[in-house]
Amino acid sequence: MKNFLLAFILGTLPFLATGKPIPAITDSLGNRIYNLNAITIISNPKWDSKLFEFPGSISYLNTGNLDEMNIRSVKDISTVVPNLFIPDYGSKLISSAYIRGIGSRINSPAVGLYVNNVPYLDKSAFDFDFIDIASIEVLKGPQGTLYGRNTMAGLVNIKTLSPLEKQGSKIKLSFGNYNLWGVAATTSQKLTDDFAFSINARYRQDDGYFKNEYTRQNSGSTRSGGGRVQLDWRVNRHWKLSFSGDYEGSDQQGYPYAGYDKTLKKTGSISYNDEVRYEGYGPGNIAVIVEALTDNRNRTAPAVRSIFNKNGGTMGETNSVAFNFERIGLIIYPAANISADDMFEAALDAGANDVESDEDEHEIMCSPDDLAAVRDALEARFGAPNAARLDWKALNTIELPDEETARKFFDFVEALNDDDDVQRVASNYSVSDEILAKLKD
Repeated sequence: MKNFLLAFILGTLPFLATGKPIPAITDSLGNRIYNLNAITIISNPKWDSKLFEFPGSISYLNTGNLDEMNIRSVKDISTVVPNLFIPDYGSKLISSAYIRGIGSRINSPAVGLYVNNVPYLDKSAFDFDFIDIASIEVLKGPQGTLYGRNTMAGLVNIKTLSPLEKQGSKIKLSFGNYNLWGVAATTSQKLTDDFAFSINARYRQDDGYFKNEYTRQNSGSTRSGGGRVQLDWRVNRHWKLSFSGDYEGSDQQGYPYAGYDKTLKKTGSISYNDEVRYEGYGPGNIAVIVEALTDNRNRTAPAVRSIFNKNGGTMGETNSVAFNFERIGLIIYPAANISADDMFEAALDAGANDVESDEDEHEIMCSPDDLAAVRDALEARFGAPNAARLDWKALNTIELPDEETARKFFDFVEALNDDDDVQRVASNYSVSDEILAKLKD
């Protein structure tokens, strides 16, 4: 997000109302009618109104409040102001503000934002950091009479410190977990009694608060920085010119979302990566389905195709071999503390279709639609399984004819599993005990 704002603000003129009263007249029914002259306002009540005389609900924060509560951004205001909610999700570009439940996620905002009497009409500019703030007023309720569009719910009115009124320098440092740190510095100086300037700069970063289960790295990182320059010139007692420039830029990852698995009826792990499937035939004309997670399909597809080609296989189109398999729900438990008979009985009672047990584990198979129910029933009796997922089961198998073909096929499957993007490999091979024994020698 990059925003650039230049504001040129003139001083205000005193309030003036004009008009001479017009005498009342009496109509035919004896009613007295009074005509009121229009009142022309040539002042700036948005800037000069006294808060205690304002006919509405207002929350007010001054410099001391902001420093004491460590409020450093517009979004932080909502943590202390009643009825104001600025959710901390999504990117800085889509920040939305709500007052008393009224707001807008798209298009024009329903809560206005003014900085030094200059409107920020696009909500992509709402989420910015600051350091040199004199006061913040949150006006609740419709403010369209004074502020026009985009103030249906209310208004956040921010006033910066004038270098004519306060001089000095300040540095703020912040640190936190997830590699969060920030620095902000400001200085205000007078060049003459009537001319002064202020400059501030700020930077903040964090590595994100969620882990991408695919890359095993934190996700949702933010790097943002900006600065502000303000020049104030007091022309005379009634006039003050203020020239300011404000810049902010940010580099932010898309906010991490986790997909909801309808089959398992659970929220999945956070991952930015797409699920992709590749199909083909390996050595010995064995049908193979490769499931992968990738953040770049243009990288993964050529890599998988290369493994097929180098190992005597052929990669086909989607669904070119899927007809050889059945989609199933698969639940895996360790065999250490559960007998095969106990697992078989419990699985059938839970609605499973079949159970295969060996000395290492129990594999419980069911229809995809029953996966969540079967998993929950078994979990209530035996605890959490080692795995519960959708998988592929071969409808018929093809036997590897000899040791050489078997070795080539297993090397091929190993090469697929060594690819970082590949998650699982399903195939319809079978191999004799004799050939397996030779391979182990």
